[in-house]
Amino acid sequence: MPYIFGPSTHPGSSVSKDFEPEIDGLLLARLQSDDTLSHEELETVPRVLRIGRLGRKRELPAFLGWNFGPLIVSARPRELLEELDPGRLEYIPMTVRSDREFDGRTEHGTYFLIVPPPCLDAVVVEETAFRRGFGRAGFVASAGWLSSEPGSPCVLDGQKIGGRHLWRLSEAFNTEYVCSDEFWRRVKQENLKGWTAKKTCTVRPT
Repeated sequence: MPYIFGPSTHPGSSVSKDFEPEIDGLLLARLQSDDTLSHEELETVPRVLRIGRLGRKRELPAFLGWNFGPLIVSARPRELLEELDPGRLEYIPMTVRSDREFDGRTEHGTYFLIVPPPCLDAVVVEETAFRRGFGRAGFVASAGWLSSEPGSPCVLDGQKIGGRHLWRLSEAFNTEYVCSDEFWRRVKQENLKGWTAKKTCTVRPT
């Protein structure tokens, strides 16, 4: 059961964040949608993330990022992803800082921006619910937006997923981020905060 996920807005699980220096708008847009960025382009990504407005627990979450990316993770989620998906993902190390002291510090160590993982055309349209209907007709009427109802069917082709533990839906489905049930189980088991599951999908066997 893969999960479509995104940043959490729950208290203690989210922070405000900005690149330092300010990131070029076009580069940010490409980091949110494009998995063909060159090495030279990735070298221009700012290496500092400035955060603020932590929740009452004042504990920096393990996952940072924006709804459609890029996603930024602490060392532990990266370790889990490398254990499950060795060598499949690329990361950019970033120093996380804050103007105010949190937990007595303004330097919060190294996080890792996940270079956009591949988009997989894995949705079985004929067996999936969309915002404005079911199947092919619903897909067209909804411009690819999946139904936001938690229990509505979302079916993925296991052969196209190819055993990955983190990927994105293709652009036709608005490049939502998806993770495997094994990765999500480990995240919940270790109480790593910052992401929330928006929808559960089922997998058509390979």
